[in-house]
Amino acid sequence: MKFTTKGRYGLKAAFVLAQSWGGAPVSLRDIAASQQLAEKYLEQLLSSLKKAGLVETVRGAQGGYTLSREPALITVNEVIVALEGDLSIVDCQREGVDCRESGTCATKKVWKRISAAVTDALESITLQDMLQDYGSAEDSSG
Repeated sequence: MKFTTKGRYGLKAAFVLAQSWGGAPVSLRDIAASQQLAEKYLEQLLSSLKKAGLVETVRGAQGGYTLSREPALITVNEVIVALEGDLSIVDCQREGVDCRESGTCATKKVWKRISAAVTDALESITLQDMLQDYGSAEDSSG
């Protein structure tokens, strides 16, 4: 399983918004600069996060982006699914796919268990956890 730049960069953007939680909205330009991302691409990612209800926009001169909920209430899974879509590791595990071999497939349960483990891992990490981990990494490296 490999996440695309959508998931990787979108999670970085969500992290920047988590860092500013409770403060002023963060401009697209500031998010892009802090993560070295193209503004046009970042705008698409933030649009997907907004559509998923994870990000809000504030218009005006002091406008920008904020998280819609506190970082402790947003999981990495929510962010990744909003950007990547279904995370099933094989096509036959995707919702709505009817596999003709499902009754006789020896590997069906293996893929299902792996997909569930990935989802569980991503659900167990919040943006707040990322903030704490990042702070711990900075403390130990300095």
